[in-house]
Amino acid sequence: MAVLQAFGNTWWGQNWLDALRGIDYSNRLPRGKSYARNGHVVNIQIKGNVVNARVQGTRRTPYRETVSLNPFTQKQKKIILDVITGNPLYLSRLLMKELPDDLYEEFESRKIRLFPESWHDLNASCSCPDWAVPCKHLAAVIYMIANEIDRNPFLIFELHGLDILEELRQAGYEIGTKQTSQIKSLKQVLENSAEEVEQKDASLPVSDEILNRFDFSKIPFLRDELLNLLTGRPLLNITEDFKTVLKKAYIKIGKSTEKFLENGLVFLFGKRPENVIPLFVEKEFSGNVEEIEVIDLTMLNDYISFRGELKSAQNRFEFDQNQIKPLFQFLNQIPSKRIKNFPRQIVLYYLTYNFALSLLKQGAFVPELFLIAENTYRIRWIPALLNPIVKEIFDNLKEILPPDTVKIGSANKKTAFKTVYPQKDEQLLLLISIFLDYLIAGFCRDLLLENQIRRLFFNRVVFSAENFEDQQIPETIHLWLSRFFISHKNIVPVLKISDMKKGFQVEIFVENKEKPLEEPFPLKDVFTQDRHSVIKMQVLKDLSLLSDFFPHIRSVIASRGTSALVIPPDQFSDIFFNILPIIKLLGIQVLLPKGLQELIYPKLSLLMAKKSTPVSTISYLTLDEMLSFEWKIALGDQTFSAMEFLKMVRGMSGIVRIKDRFVWIHEEEIDRILQQLKKQKPLTSRDLLKVGLEESYNGSKILISD
Repeated sequence: MAVLQAFGNTWWGQNWLDALRGIDYSNRLPRGKSYARNGHVVNIQIKGNVVNARVQGTRRTPYRETVSLNPFTQKQKKIILDVITGNPLYLSRLLMKELPDDLYEEFESRKIRLFPESWHDLNASCSCPDWAVPCKHLAAVIYMIANEIDRNPFLIFELHGLDILEELRQAGYEIGTKQTSQIKSLKQVLENSAEEVEQKDASLPVSDEILNRFDFSKIPFLRDELLNLLTGRPLLNITEDFKTVLKKAYIKIGKSTEKFLENGLVFLFGKRPENVIPLFVEKEFSGNVEEIEVIDLTMLNDYISFRGELKSAQNRFEFDQNQIKPLFQFLNQIPSKRIKNFPRQIVLYYLTYNFALSLLKQGAFVPELFLIAENTYRIRWIPALLNPIVKEIFDNLKEILPPDTVKIGSANKKTAFKTVYPQKDEQLLLLISIFLDYLIAGFCRDLLLENQIRRLFFNRVVFSAENFEDQQIPETIHLWLSRFFISHKNIVPVLKISDMKKGFQVEIFVENKEKPLEEPFPLKDVFTQDRHSVIKMQVLKDLSLLSDFFPHIRSVIASRGTSALVIPPDQFSDIFFNILPIIKLLGIQVLLPKGLQELIYPKLSLLMAKKSTPVSTISYLTLDEMLSFEWKIALGDQTFSAMEFLKMVRGMSGIVRIKDRFVWIHEEEIDRILQQLKKQKPLTSRDLLKVGLEESYNGSKILISD
């Protein structure tokens, strides 16, 4: 069953649509919504505060629409900018394309109306002969604008003649372009590439010591953790919840990878459904794997196409984006037990291929948006490098990668383009993404349908953001996926937790990875020192993202890093157990007091000691006469009676300091231990013998005293 496109998917998009509330001339609004859904709005352009549109009606020539709002006065503009720049939290949320409701309320309190309260607040006209205002053509335009306001709340300010980002640039804020602020691009890759690299002998073997570093079984299962980092219902394809689609894809990819490992290439290159366009042209590798000496690979500068050769002294086997099967066949035929006898470059390909399969099986891969050319994007799949184990394997692969493994060449022979070699990181990502992209495309064929967002993610196609309704989608995708890539940046936040008398203090610092010998600097320096002005917007974006998981830090952001955040012990437990693990998963460093790294949990323990009374005959039947025992509550290697323990923790809750150690005190857990203590029966000689052999009793640790 088809899902109808919704309009006004955020509260601010809905506020825009509220201008239509209470207006309905002969059912024109539903018909306008239908026009918007069915593509009748053929063109929209915004110039200043005026929207010019074309809507295809019943006549051959589209009707001309004009919609505008009254521009803000200079006084109103100043108030708006002062409010936004006066509270970094507001600016950080806006940079993440969210309109804070408290910012809206502050504007309302100052008599600044962002949204039209009724249709009469809009200046609108249509060239159609319909007497009603709004007609269905104008209504269609209003609905289309609502979805763009959903994705980009800056648009509502632009419709009032205020370009906030441009005003901030003029005020000295370092802000990237609207669409490509931090999206990785081919231009960046080429700028960091070299026309010549040191030619290393790719035929040299790889030592056993290096090969032994590659244990792909250590890659943890990351699917659920990674998906939990993403927000639900991103505004990509508003006819469906794309996070749900992505989850289905991850599950399918994991299961398909297991079948692929069991059944081999036939699972990927076998018979396809008739209605699915073939992904591969059937070309075979028919050589001897041990004769192949070199693999030549050129990624073309459309960043979709590539060409390569498997070279031996006698033969050459070509492959490309349409004929990838020879490469897969070759790698599948390499005997793992003899891999160390192959040239270094072949070993790299073999390990990278198996690394890619392990990533897919464990759900340890993520999508990355890549800017190929102006308004042209693609999704490529790469390792989840925010996980330290995945990153370690990636770095080990990079160590054995010859610097001329992957080069970038021209996709158009008529265009002058010098072949260049990207940095080793990018070469390895290119190679891994080729494997991941093709395997994912093969495994997700039944998820494609006629859906441009699904095809972008799962079918190696480019996305063109030329049309009005598509222009905000790349930035929306980038912001949605940015949680996977905070740790990839050179400037990253650092959280420091300190123990205070009244709880735990949380401070925010900023680290420059390009200067590893320098200490992280306080957040307040970002706002007070001119030398940090260039990173201010990036830091605010990342902190806004962190605040989605750790809302407590919003007060620190709003204060420009000057206010102290102290969290009581009973509230800190939730942060320690539920929030900090997510922050660490993002790749953000969390500095903890030494004791917190080894948190102690109260446990029931049995203290045993020798009796002073001598016993004449040694037998397990008389162990109860030789030994005394007492049930205690242990905090690490220290034990306390129930009365001592209860007296010590009275009034405490959460993570607290006891005798220079951090202990987790939870009322339900303490009650459970005390109930266990009441149920304990005297130990028999047999019990004591068992205790002595196993050094535990019913899961409780045994402590032996002299």
